[in-house]
Amino acid sequence: MDISKIRSLIEIFGQSRLAELVVSEEGTTVRILRGEAAPEAPVTVAPPPPKEAPHSIRAPMFGIVHATPNPGAAPFVSPGDKVEPGQPLCVIEAMKVFSVIAADRAGTIARILFEDGAEVDVDQPLVEYA
Repeated sequence: MDISKIRSLIEIFGQSRLAELVVSEEGTTVRILRGEAAPEAPVTVAPPPPKEAPHSIRAPMFGIVHATPNPGAAPFVSPGDKVEPGQPLCVIEAMKVFSVIAADRAGTIARILFEDGAEVDVDQPLVEYA
């Protein structure tokens, strides 16, 4: 850290009401204290934790995806529904065989990413939940 940056830090510190300022850059740490007393522990500002991406269930096969167990029935899940592992989310029809696609963990449905009766490809996201 060059001296001009350190001078800028001292100037900024002098205009603030902080008791201590600690700045690290490229292996160099600068610590500025006000008066004789220092706080018991320096204040550390950590970056916010990364936002967790929603969990998605993907199509394991090519086929026609169905949101309901039968025509005219209520959908298996809707956004906002809480799901448990093993709970059906949709059905994929391939070569006259119907395969139930189930939740692999507990969570709350965030988005339905398919239209009822649409064709889906292998690994296409179907449902997102947190």
